[in-house]
Amino acid sequence: MVSRINTPLAAAQFHIEEIMDAIGGGVIINSLIDGTDPDMPFIGLRVKKGTKTHDVWVLRDPEGNGSGHLSIESA
Repeated sequence: MVSRINTPLAAAQFHIEEIMDAIGGGVIINSLIDGTDPDMPFIGLRVKKGTKTHDVWVLRDPEGNGSGHLSIESA
């Protein structure tokens, strides 16, 4: 099997398509703060799209090391 994600641009396009599939057209219904670690609080948004609700966390990378990457979880 050949992956279509073979360049940084293709990886970015794939990621944005995943984001839009999950929350595109949804409505932000609340803000979120995870202060479990007071030295590095995480911020996020609760988004409702149809019958599904997602928590969208702003992270630095997929592993959760700070802010910059969107992590979308079913709420």
